[in-house]
This record gives sequence, C-alpha cells and structure tokens, in this order.
Amino acid sequence: MDEKIDEQSILRAAREWAFRTGRDEATAVSNASETMAALKTKLPLGEFEAVLENLLRQYNKGG
Repeated sequence: MDEKIDEQSILRAAREWAFRTGRDEATAVSNASETMAALKTKLPLGEFEAVLENLLRQYNKGG
C-alpha cells in the first residue's frame, strides 16, 4: 500500500466498513475518531502510526 495512512484514511475505512457490514456510519466514524484521539495523546508518533496501520487492516478485513 503506497498511500500514507493517516487519520483521514482511517475515517474513510470506518465509513466503508460500516457500509459493508450494515452498521451505522456515524457511530463507526465517531468510534474511530474517539479511539484515535485517545491513542494520539498517549502514544509516541511512531507507535501511533503503527496503531493506525493496524486499525486500517482491521477495517479492511471486516472487523
């Protein structure tokens, strides 16, 4: 994957995941946003970026 993984790409993945799984888009985006905000304040940048990559993989896998 050549695209830089950032907070916007996670929110986009959350929207797509919600659509694929029939979940509420607003809730999925809100949960993703809250999770990222909490982690961003607690983790160094390198670890935060690794968590974003993991979140993106989870959304793309379906869960």
